[in-house]
Amino acid sequence: VWNSNDSGDLQVLVVISRPPVK
Repeated sequence: VWNSNDSGDLQVLVVISRPPVK
């Protein structure tokens, strides 16, 4: 994860936790 912004960090973690459902 990058230390760019917490929002992006959380998004990445969520994606890793569960695949994106569209």
